[in-house]
Amino acid sequence: MTATESVAFQYVSLVKGRIPTRPAPQTPDEVLQECQYYYEMSYNGGGTSTPLGGTGPGSLTFWQKTDVTGGNTAGYSSNFSFRFNTVKRTTTPTVSLYGYSSTINSVSVRSYNGGTATSPGTVSLGGFWAIEDVGSKGVHYVPGGSTPATAFITTAGTSTSSSAAILFHYVVDARIGVVV
Repeated sequence: MTATESVAFQYVSLVKGRIPTRPAPQTPDEVLQECQYYYEMSYNGGGTSTPLGGTGPGSLTFWQKTDVTGGNTAGYSSNFSFRFNTVKRTTTPTVSLYGYSSTINSVSVRSYNGGTATSPGTVSLGGFWAIEDVGSKGVHYVPGGSTPATAFITTAGTSTSSSAAILFHYVVDARIGVVV
């Protein structure tokens, strides 16, 4: 080639070989799985960096321990785990939970007393749960933090069918070069 000549490539793919070739077609599920290898979220994205308020599809619910004493039902932190939709590129991804108020590292709480649900608000993870183990496939939380023996929710009522739950959305970040 001379200095006045040029070469233009129409397609390039990062695959083995000496000849640039058109990338193979992929299904939407294959593309999503490749993206989730680096970043995954449980909520429907709407151009924001945190989940929108409200329950929304994809939120997780975990039942917690309860104790009914003195006219009240109290909820105490219990273990919970969840698996990621796709294996991550690293064994130490950053996991963030969001209560429905969109507050990072929090969960929404709900109590049920005799079939009646109450949603008193959001509590911080740090006060009641701590990550025991995180890997490329999932995460496991245990009771912990500064006040593990303190109830995260107390509501009036002593029904024998009392229970408490935590609800949240999550983000798992395993992107390359992201410093947290």
